[in-house]
Amino acid sequence: MIERAIIVVALAVVVLIGVLAARVAARRRVGAAMGMELPSDLAARLQGSGAGIIYFHGVHCADCRVQAAILSRLAGETGVSVAPVDAAREAEMASALAVMTVPSTVIVDRWRRVRAINLGFRGREALEAQLLGLS
Repeated sequence: MIERAIIVVALAVVVLIGVLAARVAARRRVGAAMGMELPSDLAARLQGSGAGIIYFHGVHCADCRVQAAILSRLAGETGVSVAPVDAAREAEMASALAVMTVPSTVIVDRWRRVRAINLGFRGREALEAQLLGLS
């Protein structure tokens, strides 16, 4: 019985180490993408000359539908440009911007440099705070 408990604890430790290592790797990838200029074909999808949001989504993602609704309202009320990108169809683009999950949002300034990368869902308040001062 004690052997089983030791095995379960050891497996839990291994899983925990794996999760922590994945988080560290994700932070490093996001950090490396910060400040980079958007590829020209992606930058061209953003309308206007102010700050914008690149929105990576997936077809079968429930959180993506909620994120899309928030982004649509935000764009309509503030005029910020939002460019949706299907992460599966444009996997190279997602990888270049350190996107590893959907939904993800990439906040860019008016010069089309990456200022924030949000892996996972973000509420309107968080997005507005990241956009503040970038236009």
